[in-house]
Amino acid sequence: MFGSSLGRLTRTAVQIVFAISVLLSAPAQAQGLVGSWTESGVLISFQSSGRWMITVSDPVNAADCGGYVSIGGSYTTGSGNSISVSFDTATCGSESFSIPPEFLGSGSYTSSGNTLAIHLQGPYGPIDFNLSGNITRATPLPPPQTVQSVYVAKDGQIPPTAVQVTRAGTFGDASLSVTLDIVKVLQANLSTGFAADTYKVYVAALVPGAVFGSATPVWYVKPKAPDNWGPLRSPIAPFLDNVAQSAVNNQVVIDILSKTDISSLAGTEIYIGYGTSSDEMLAAKRYRGIYKAQ
Repeated sequence: MFGSSLGRLTRTAVQIVFAISVLLSAPAQAQGLVGSWTESGVLISFQSSGRWMITVSDPVNAADCGGYVSIGGSYTTGSGNSISVSFDTATCGSESFSIPPEFLGSGSYTSSGNTLAIHLQGPYGPIDFNLSGNITRATPLPPPQTVQSVYVAKDGQIPPTAVQVTRAGTFGDASLSVTLDIVKVLQANLSTGFAADTYKVYVAALVPGAVFGSATPVWYVKPKAPDNWGPLRSPIAPFLDNVAQSAVNNQVVIDILSKTDISSLAGTEIYIGYGTSSDEMLAAKRYRGIYKAQ
């Protein structure tokens, strides 16, 4: 009995440590700035985690990147609607890059209704953002983001070559699936000692707190059918159970969204993970951010 109780306490402690470490190490940001705005192919989002991103989907202005370009990084806000912004990630078409943090500028912002205005001064000269529309159901889904620094839980050990993300539709009609190649996972992590005959696959989403009127994001988990998304609990419910390493082609296809309206969930991060249990997965960091809806 004592061993069983100790095991439960250990699992709970691991879960709490994981949640605290990835939820928000950054200070809470001004709630008037948390959200996403879009206009004429430009989308900008500010998350309560202190991360921001701007994307341009335009075949003319982003022609060199196949019609899609983005940069993102961290930001802080202060009194009098002051703001300071830096960037550390960039995407050109399907290629993503992680770069040393670089100061973009500081200045002020105003947010009222559906309108966002930001004025920055910095090494690149004056920069102005003026957007007057929120994400709509018709906004196209952006490409998947592969650079892990754009995610809150950025230290996962699943390699990028082991996942292939497919997305289709708009924010109002979103479809998303991912193929997990366990052979490539094992080849890239020979030193981890994972030699189980079967494993579990996990699917989780980190939803911005602004969706719930909160300053902190909330973890949700997608368990196996017929259950639907629900709040994270310990132990984490698996999406797939007892998956054999000898599965066909050693690949597992995970259908995450199917013609789903996520227009109110801008900024949500999707993760997958695998392991013999949720505790083993978290302890070994067998997870990866695969998609960010922004």
